[in-house]
Amino acid sequence: MSPTLARLRSRFPDRSALSQLLATALACCAFAMVSQPLAMAPGSASPVQPEAGIALAAVLLAGPRVWPAIVLGIFAADIRVACDASSLPALLGSIALSLAVGLGAAAQALVARTLVRRFAGYPSALTEASDVLRFLMLGGPVSGVIAASVGTFALFAAHRIGRADLFFTWSMWWVGASIGTALFAPVTLLWCPGRTQAGVRRRISLSVPLGMMLGLSIVLFLQVDAREKERVATDFERRTDDLANGIERSFDGSLEVLDSLGSFYDASHRIDRREFSTFARYALSRSPSVRVLAWCPRVKDAERLGCVRAARLEVDPAFAILEADAQGALVPAKVRDEYVPEFYVETREKSDAALGLDATSDHDRKAALERARDEGVVAATPPMHIGARPAGDDSAARLGLIVYRPVYGHGERHETLAERRTTLAGYATAEFSIDGIMREGLRGGDAEGIRVQLFDVTDERAGRALFDGPLPAADGARTGAAEPKTTRYALGGRVWELRFRPDFQRVPAHHPWQSWYVLAAGLLFTGLLEAFLLVVTGRTDAIEELVARRTAELQQVNSDLRHEVAERARAEAQHESSELRLAAAQQIAHLGSWELDLASRNFLCSDELCRIQGLAPDAAPVDYEAFLSRIHPEDREIFTTAIDYAVRNHRPFSHHHRIVRPDDEVRTLQARGDVILDADGKPIRIQGTGQDVTDLKRAERELARRTLDLERSNAELERFAYVASHDLQEPLRAVASHVQILEQDYRGRLDDEADESIRCAVEGAQRMHDLINDYLAYSRVRTGSNPLQPTSSERALEAAQRNLEQAIRDGTAEVTHDELPDVLADPTQLVQLFQNLVGNAVKFRGDEPPRVHVSAQRADGWWLFSVSDNGIGIDPEHTGGIFSLFKRLHTHDRYPGTGIGLAICRKIIDRHGGKIWVESMPGMGATFRFTLPSCGEEQDRTVEVAAVEPGGSEVS
Repeated sequence: MSPTLARLRSRFPDRSALSQLLATALACCAFAMVSQPLAMAPGSASPVQPEAGIALAAVLLAGPRVWPAIVLGIFAADIRVACDASSLPALLGSIALSLAVGLGAAAQALVARTLVRRFAGYPSALTEASDVLRFLMLGGPVSGVIAASVGTFALFAAHRIGRADLFFTWSMWWVGASIGTALFAPVTLLWCPGRTQAGVRRRISLSVPLGMMLGLSIVLFLQVDAREKERVATDFERRTDDLANGIERSFDGSLEVLDSLGSFYDASHRIDRREFSTFARYALSRSPSVRVLAWCPRVKDAERLGCVRAARLEVDPAFAILEADAQGALVPAKVRDEYVPEFYVETREKSDAALGLDATSDHDRKAALERARDEGVVAATPPMHIGARPAGDDSAARLGLIVYRPVYGHGERHETLAERRTTLAGYATAEFSIDGIMREGLRGGDAEGIRVQLFDVTDERAGRALFDGPLPAADGARTGAAEPKTTRYALGGRVWELRFRPDFQRVPAHHPWQSWYVLAAGLLFTGLLEAFLLVVTGRTDAIEELVARRTAELQQVNSDLRHEVAERARAEAQHESSELRLAAAQQIAHLGSWELDLASRNFLCSDELCRIQGLAPDAAPVDYEAFLSRIHPEDREIFTTAIDYAVRNHRPFSHHHRIVRPDDEVRTLQARGDVILDADGKPIRIQGTGQDVTDLKRAERELARRTLDLERSNAELERFAYVASHDLQEPLRAVASHVQILEQDYRGRLDDEADESIRCAVEGAQRMHDLINDYLAYSRVRTGSNPLQPTSSERALEAAQRNLEQAIRDGTAEVTHDELPDVLADPTQLVQLFQNLVGNAVKFRGDEPPRVHVSAQRADGWWLFSVSDNGIGIDPEHTGGIFSLFKRLHTHDRYPGTGIGLAICRKIIDRHGGKIWVESMPGMGATFRFTLPSCGEEQDRTVEVAAVEPGGSEVS
């Protein structure tokens, strides 16, 4: 593998690691989603967090490398419920919060892994009480501080909780993480394949009771929590009803002040400045929410100057009918058909006075005026800022309403619209402070822990809250999980909506501690049950495993015992069979055995040896003296002397002696034996054999005689062949010479038939001469050979090439070779071998110039030579017979020769102890292969050659 590929593989995890990461992420996400419905509010902690136990089990089984999967899984589950996509900052804050929760869970798992491995002795089977308690405490309450601290700080930093909720949230988170780790980590470790092995019975015995107790604890928690929520909801309903009634009474009281001012004008013909002030001051003192009371007469354009003169005399010398310009400054009002100026004004604060301001100059005020005039009812403007306010002050405390109550002419009819528009005299006007009305309505009510909001929903759009209290809301205040209660009613022709919702940010005492006490007690009991079950089932598992192991060992022992008994029975049967076969073999080989104890002189003799010596073992026991009595008297001393020598020198013995059978038949036995020594090296007994070799000796003598006769005959035949060949050459040369003279003198002088006869005679004489020379060479392979010696095969090949130089040149042949080894051979015969094979390759050539290649390779202490050519090839059916004497495959006219060359090669190879064969196909050349001993075999070959006597007969 290249270094680059190795680096790439080291950076990316393998398939099994990816599977572990994916499984961890999915498990953490799934268990976190299951536990989220138990949380008090979306995004907060659950009272049971099984994902913490899954995370710890994952890092214990797969190692710290799975922490990114833990972060990813918990992030995916948390972002699902805590995501706020109302704006980009809110979305980024939600992502950061969920990521922090995931990082806290991963950090808790890593720290718990370190503590558990160091102090709880993990990996272990979790069977000891001390190990179990340390595992539960270190993995749960101790390491749970990390996730609780990180998660609580993240919620506080994201403005999801306030300072009052820090302790409760941290406690809830710590308890949930601790319980989740303590309950789910051991169970996960037992069910997942890893180092903590457990049987199915232990897994079920632990999981089922824990699941039932956990479910019961959660059910009790949910029931108690539901009752607490129901109690809180009932109390919330009662208190909001009281608050809504108080606010409604506050609005009604403010309207009563305005209505009393209108009634005051309805009952009077004319009211001057002093009377108005007296009445208005009294009315303002009765209702703190009313900021301004005013009388706004209806003034037509023709009456404008008269109205201004009267007001300057009675109200203010600088009185003028005014309106607000685009910058909010008061300027003289433009010319209109009619005006509704503030004529008499009584205010709670001097700065709130707007004397002379024409109400018809403002669109919202004019609409309220026209509605009050046409319908004869009280009409209010939309919420607006009232009174003088600093630039940039947009606080809700300055919001208010301007309410108009129409006043018609004294004693005039105003039942119809036309009458109301004709008889309208002016408006009793009041400015109400919304903040004042709300606070006056909330005074005396129990608004603690309740957030009250007021909205103007006349146009079905709530918009901004006109009031948010009872105190100004802090940024990010948590409103709890309860649905807000709403109440609507109409005032001054507008629809107002009150919203009430619990504000646990203000009152931490509203947290459901009672349900938490129930859950904590149930989970504590579940944890104790888990510890107890872990120890009990672990010990039971260990005992069952020990029993199973001992049972398996006992079964194995029994099996081994049965096997041993069967083996012994088989061995005895084999021994008995072997003894029978040995007896049969001894009988066939005429071989018996005996044993002599040197101390007790006890003697044991096999049945076959008794039979050979003519003893009867069944009639009476055979002792050593009876055994010796059968030995020929002349050979008995030789036998006893050999025994004594073997005992003294601790050496084996072997010799031949004769025995005399009861029928006086004399047989020859070959005796062999050895001395058996004890631990101290002292001889204790002698074991020996006796084989009847009478027939063998007789056959050896006969064989030796026949071998001698055969060798004498072979020698005579070889001498005859040599002499005959020698003697035949003289008359053959004479015949050949005279025939050649005839050919030279009479060629062309006789007819064609005579010339052809003379030519055939000359060729026949030459062939006879070649045949005699080749036969002499064949006969000299054995008789005229040199001893085998280390010989360079490469030099032998070069000598053969020199001998064939003319033939190679005439045939334009090319002879090549690899590096050739030294072999153990006769140098002359090795040259002859190469000469015959290379000469044949040059002779039996095809259309292309001959190409001959010689190579060699090592093969099991021998050298395998190959002589390859590109000649005419040989049919595979003839490859077995071409090494026979005088064997030819082609006519003499096409390829001359005697057919003895390959026979000589085979005889040379046979003398060297090797093999020769040919591999060929017609037209594809031939490869002759032969083996020769390497020089390393020289010692063995020397022994073999030394075993050949000068006469040529092998004696070994």
